[in-house]
Amino acid sequence: MVQCIALWLQDDGHCRVVHLGSEGQNLFVLARDMRDFLLLLAVGYFELGFEDLSRPPDAEGINPQFRKWVASQLSCVVPATGGEIVRRAQSASENFEKWVHQHTA
Repeated sequence: MVQCIALWLQDDGHCRVVHLGSEGQNLFVLARDMRDFLLLLAVGYFELGFEDLSRPPDAEGINPQFRKWVASQLSCVVPATGGEIVRRAQSASENFEKWVHQHTA
């Protein structure tokens, strides 16, 4: 499967980070903004669009130096999973999949 991470400028002016799967599948919001996206990347998943983000990533995907850098730059703690980041983003956004299908039909 092919995946693409993109920025989505919503009709209300907010910019979200989204996942675009191949053939119109796995279309969803990943992060509310670039700060949250960096946190999500620092968690350590290999394929953001196809993994269970409510579970911790495989240990081999975790980059301790990147986690430390993100935590220091954003003055925060990198979470163990990405589930809460994605839930916050999706609750603060329109339904991305619906929006894509409405604008490509």
